[in-house]
Amino acid sequence: EKIVDMQLYLPKAALYKSIETVQRMFDVCNTLYLKDCHGSNGRGVLRIIRRAEHEFIYSYVKDRQLYETSVTGWKELHEAIAAFFQHKKIIVQQAIDVITWNGRNIDLRATVQRTPSGKLDITSYPVRIGGQGSPITSSQTGSEIYRFEYFFKTYFHYTDEQIDAWKKAIDEFLLTCYKSIERVYGTFGEIGIDFAIDKRGKLWFIECNAKPGFDCMYKSYDRETIERTFLNPLEYAKHIVQF
Repeated sequence: EKIVDMQLYLPKAALYKSIETVQRMFDVCNTLYLKDCHGSNGRGVLRIIRRAEHEFIYSYVKDRQLYETSVTGWKELHEAIAAFFQHKKIIVQQAIDVITWNGRNIDLRATVQRTPSGKLDITSYPVRIGGQGSPITSSQTGSEIYRFEYFFKTYFHYTDEQIDAWKKAIDEFLLTCYKSIERVYGTFGEIGIDFAIDKRGKLWFIECNAKPGFDCMYKSYDRETIERTFLNPLEYAKHIVQF
């Protein structure tokens, strides 16, 4: 089913069938992400940058360590992809030109939950700053985590008015994402939504998690938000079983 509301926020993507899939995607942009469809915490993510017609640099993070290798030619690139993913199901995605801090990529992890009455509650969306040169920002890879308001005021010098305008736009975007996901998969009690802001100020959907971890929120938000985030799913569960 095509969800028209989401098309504006989705980077171009394709299932990896062969190296031709990567060749076609490089017509769209010079940086691609290849992802294991069943990976988590940044495992199974490979970034490939096309430096010249047949020169590529691929990078990934393993055990909090960044690995980067150059290859020449499509055959060598195909062999590197095959060795990394070992016959897993892979998605190839156009890279988003995300906002950066000192050359480090930035994205955000939102937690959206249903309250006891079934309404949607956006509890938090902390900012994650990836390691230097890292293709991913997962908290498992030693990224820095900040509360949204604190980060944009301190590092980007946004005014309160700018913060409020961004929060309004992000809240709208997150509710659209949540409702769109539910239209395809049915009702959820909570969803973790990874998203990014590009350098032109556009919002992009990265991925969603049906069983989100709360470590980013735990490291950056206040006790009241933390308690609400842990309590919402329990109260919603009680509500749906009429406990």
